[in-house]
Amino acid sequence: RGLAAGQPGFAAGRAAVAALWLWRAGRLISPSRMRSAESTHPACRLRQQPDGHLGWAGVDLPAVYRAAAIAAGVGTNQPGRRVEVVDPAVINGLNNYDWQIMLDRVEELKTGVVSHVRNGPPLTGLDVLFVGDMCSGANHDEITITNELPLAEQAVKMGSLQAKIVRDIATALELDVRCGGVEGNHPRLTKAPAAKMPHNNGDWIANMIAAQALDEHGIPFEVGRGSMLWRIAGRVIYVWHGDGIRSSMPGVPWGGVMRRTNQIQATFPHRIDHFLHGHFHQANVVQGGRPIGNGALKGTDEWVTKNFGGGDGPTQLLLTFDERHEWMTGVSYLTPQTGLPTLAVAA
Repeated sequence: RGLAAGQPGFAAGRAAVAALWLWRAGRLISPSRMRSAESTHPACRLRQQPDGHLGWAGVDLPAVYRAAAIAAGVGTNQPGRRVEVVDPAVINGLNNYDWQIMLDRVEELKTGVVSHVRNGPPLTGLDVLFVGDMCSGANHDEITITNELPLAEQAVKMGSLQAKIVRDIATALELDVRCGGVEGNHPRLTKAPAAKMPHNNGDWIANMIAAQALDEHGIPFEVGRGSMLWRIAGRVIYVWHGDGIRSSMPGVPWGGVMRRTNQIQATFPHRIDHFLHGHFHQANVVQGGRPIGNGALKGTDEWVTKNFGGGDGPTQLLLTFDERHEWMTGVSYLTPQTGLPTLAVAA
């Protein structure tokens, strides 16, 4: 099964904005294999997937795969994030970004996901996870000036775009598709970061619009608030945007990420196999794939160039899982090129 992830700026490969794509290929996982405590604890109400019977007892079966796509920040700095405009003149032509460029990069991502699936092992399905910042927001005064669209309009357009991306991929691949999404920190409707009612957020609105549109096509979309637990190929994935992790270092604060994932794990009575987040605009898979950070569709911008000297290009992740053996088997990096000029160095 495959998994795709994304976030504002569209860093994933499959869903529209801010989502994680999970490709699935055959399922032999029975809910009864979870410990009894997991089925009763409120925190363990995970999405259950139907059992798949691939053969008779005693027959050694080949690997069965499902994929997941992660999308993040499409509309802004991250896939799915605000429809932020990046001025190439300010960053030496390293990037160019607006709503139309985002749409073009989304088309590249869809093409990339379809190509990876068609040229890889047969899949049982695809999961698309949106990890937040699909829309931009008004949390920084500078952004309110450069946003191409106001937040309310972004949320409506982003929700429709997320649904279209999923429908297009589902139609092209003829696979069982599931979706999930959480909100990011940029599209919040409060000035300060919110711990209570985090769904008071443009991403939540976009996710609800996408969920309702996809329901008419029989495609489930679970809308989380703050975080969510996702299960694929017998693996438990903790999905959240990633804001709130503290660190003074630029880039991905791995010290902070490790501390946070350890703290999250300590609160659960069962093992969490993967921690999936966005927020930092860098695609990284470390420690054998336990912490997974999705990139952003937007790429570098004026703020990150001024404060850190530059940022990563647009990137989204596509993960592959073996449902029979219950492990992650592959990570693909999808890197759309629209809006990235070819640089000519002066002699």
